[in-house]
Amino acid sequence: MGLLQLFVNEAIFDRDLTTFLTMSPRFNINYKEEIKEIGPAWDGGKTPNWGSETELDIGDDPESRGVITFTFLNEDDLICSSEVQVSELISKRGGDHWYKCRFEGEDAGTFSMRAEYDISQDEVAEEPVEEAAAPEQPAMDPMQMQMMQQQQPGMMQ
Repeated sequence: MGLLQLFVNEAIFDRDLTTFLTMSPRFNINYKEEIKEIGPAWDGGKTPNWGSETELDIGDDPESRGVITFTFLNEDDLICSSEVQVSELISKRGGDHWYKCRFEGEDAGTFSMRAEYDISQDEVAEEPVEEAAAPEQPAMDPMQMQMMQQQQPGMMQ
């Protein structure tokens, strides 16, 4: 199992969906059949800070990873969204990076995120190691044992 940890820190939106109040943006992370909802940054306005962490099981097959969609909302109204290739997140892991968001085909802001990727060692199949059997020694008959004792006294007592 390959775990991808996502740390979404903050965003800078060009769109403000409220007239008199301050937006409290939240976001969803969609990956394949899975949707993770991250709570609002209360009164975050156009520059919310979440500092959220979430984990996705993306497997260990690079061909099947696909795209993660980030959807930023104020209540149920779309602020903007972004699609990021999983392979891009894995290649940029370890540092904060900014990703563009779009609304109706136009740039609508950016968000900062860091990714960490780990292939669980529990899932890595290991071949059992066979211990080499000691070569079988032919059994000594009593006559051979007696001869050895006479040649080397004290060894076989």
